[in-house]
Amino acid sequence: MFRVRDIIDFLGDPFTEGEYRLTLHSLQVYDSGMVPGPATTFEVENGDDTAWVYAGQGSLEEMKYVKSIVLRVSGVEMDWPDADDVFRTFETELTLNHSALLAAHSARQYGLIEEFSWFTGQEFADSAGGIFFTVQARVLLGVR
Repeated sequence: MFRVRDIIDFLGDPFTEGEYRLTLHSLQVYDSGMVPGPATTFEVENGDDTAWVYAGQGSLEEMKYVKSIVLRVSGVEMDWPDADDVFRTFETELTLNHSALLAAHSARQYGLIEEFSWFTGQEFADSAGGIFFTVQARVLLGVR
């Protein structure tokens, strides 16, 4: 699962309240290529956090073939109609700790296994402004 936290507009449009439309998307990376996961779109304001987003799942057997998970955040600052400021897509890649997952499963310890956090700044495509936010990701172990 992942989310975006602490959204801060830097030198954005002073005439708007800092409203954003963010799309959160995940991809599973295998030796043979990438498999897209779900994508979710949120409308949030300056300073807000998105909800946690489901980024995909698989059995422990399947997950050992997943080299990494790519998390992608794209979006726009919503301005006047047809004048949205698009910011560059943020993309980060996390590697699953397969041994930690197997050890937790053997010990019957389910729930949160790992948590990651990345702070990033992104530029708007058509201005000198930018947006800063933190991406958080969680790896959970559950029971089917």
